[in-house]
Amino acid sequence: MRKLQLWLSADRVAALLFLCLFAAYGLMGSRIRSALAVDVVGPGFFPTMVGIFGACLALFFVLQPRKKKEETVFELDLVALAPIGMLLLYVLSLPVVGFRVATPIFLAVAFKFLGCPGWLRPVIYAVLATAVAVFLFAYLLEVRLPTSHIQSWWTSRG
Repeated sequence: MRKLQLWLSADRVAALLFLCLFAAYGLMGSRIRSALAVDVVGPGFFPTMVGIFGACLALFFVLQPRKKKEETVFELDLVALAPIGMLLLYVLSLPVVGFRVATPIFLAVAFKFLGCPGWLRPVIYAVLATAVAVFLFAYLLEVRLPTSHIQSWWTSRG
């Protein structure tokens, strides 16, 4: 058990996680089939190559010998998981409240979490970034942004 703790550093845990993710990505990419019979490369070529290349790099990092003996063992830091939790909450709230409401809230909290002083600056930056994103995607690129269930119910009534 002690040898496993010495071998398992935070970097190696991250490399093992990336190894699994890239292997799954490459496997899913290899399953993409072309609609054309004459397509030699196919649509799955690039995802498969990215998966193989990423898995090889992650495996190289996992198998790399340790350079320092005083390297600390992996300890879970819950503060490092906060951005992942915020992003998950943001993605899950998109269908409920819509892009135009969820995005400035998420960005303001993320800017504050990243160290922006006060609350006025993060809110201003978040509203500006959301306005730019809405203008760019909704108006220039004509991409449909997620709307809320309430908004879609309201527009279907009238």
